[in-house]
Amino acid sequence: MLDWHKLDSHQQRLLTGAALTVPLVAVLAAGPYWMIAAIVGLASVAGLWELHRMLFAEPLGRSWQALYLAIGLSLPVGAFLGGFQGLHAALVGAILSGLLALLLFSPLDPAGLSRLARISLDLLRRNPVLMKLFQERYTDK
Repeated sequence: MLDWHKLDSHQQRLLTGAALTVPLVAVLAAGPYWMIAAIVGLASVAGLWELHRMLFAEPLGRSWQALYLAIGLSLPVGAFLGGFQGLHAALVGAILSGLLALLLFSPLDPAGLSRLARISLDLLRRNPVLMKLFQERYTDK
């Protein structure tokens, strides 16, 4: 029997990817729009979780982690609800809400601005990718 906890992280990722490939391809090929949006949202949260583990040497507190995950999930939700305008509104709202949270909850944290800058740069990096995917799939050519 396969013991999940005895596998290293690389083997766990390979097994997870193999187990999720068939249902993911089936949903993307023939699934409804809301299911595709849900998969994009889940992938965003999973990707952000991994990004936080790579970017930050010390683990984030639960409140900051929840804020960053909510910010990351706001992009696909904004694209789903409002198209291009929703995506841009979510991007601007995400950056401003992160700055506001930093100023309100930990203004004297010297690492807070660095964390916010890393997350904001990641959001700016992902925004053109999301816009291109949205444009290719859901606009008339």
